Amino acid sequence: MSDICQKCGAAVPLTLRECPVCHRESGFPNVKVAGSSKEAAALSIRYNDALASAKARNVIAEVHAFESAVATSSKAVMNRSLGALSNWLNGDSPMFYSFYHQVNYLGRTPAETDWDQQRGAAEAAINPIYYQELNYAALTLDGRGMDYYGPYAVTVRSLIIDERASVFEQNSFYFCKTHHVLAGQAPPPGYRATWGDRGRLAVAKLQPTIAPGCGADGFAGILMEPRHNASDCDFVEVHIFGPINRLGIERIVGPEPTTRADRQVWKQAVRKAKEYGAVVEVTT
Repeated sequence: MSDICQKCGAAVPLTLRECPVCHRESGFPNVKVAGSSKEAAALSIRYNDALASAKARNVIAEVHAFESAVATSSKAVMNRSLGALSNWLNGDSPMFYSFYHQVNYLGRTPAETDWDQQRGAAEAAINPIYYQELNYAALTLDGRGMDYYGPYAVTVRSLIIDERASVFEQNSFYFCKTHHVLAGQAPPPGYRATWGDRGRLAVAKLQPTIAPGCGADGFAGILMEPRHNASDCDFVEVHIFGPINRLGIERIVGPEPTTRADRQVWKQAVRKAKEYGAVVEVTT
């Protein structure tokens, strides 16, 4: 799949951010791939099938309400440990970089877990060439994310990511397992969308779980499975191209630490977050 450079007429693979001939900016690769005709057509088939099923089950009104809620109110949420959050808010650099940038340039050591050790293969299969540039988040309606990755849920302002974010069916690692995507194989189309079409993707995936009479108060638990502490909790994954500035933090939700030392770190993090315009909510 490729575009044509509007300046020099060269073919530009969708996986590249700039023309390989004249180097003119060509857009964010993950967004270009998600919005390509192949992906959009496959997603439309899934979406239309979901609507037909919803009509047959007499839940079309509920499904449309769910789609509207996701399309207008869902946010990207990244969960972090207290230390990682403090480093982001108080560090010399205002940027939160991708996992691979942290490993290659900032001295981060990958954990001895299947996820950290094997994630590269899955992410390269889903987003070849540019996967190392992506930050990952969960799409949520209630500001809660994957507690498994840390107790502090950081909501990112949609304004700073809407043009460089795409959404994907589920965690890339588990998607490759579920759909038997092997190294060297392309993933099936129709399981990703641009940020503006995230409501359609959510309907295509989750329509079967929407029951008659389901209202807005139940939509958050449909979009993201309630098992927030589980490594295999199911959610719609957000792919954000490039680093995220701490001024892009909209909201932080998490518990007050129990130890004295951690409470001092938390207190300083809260003060910095508020200086940057973020809302902080403490959970019990």
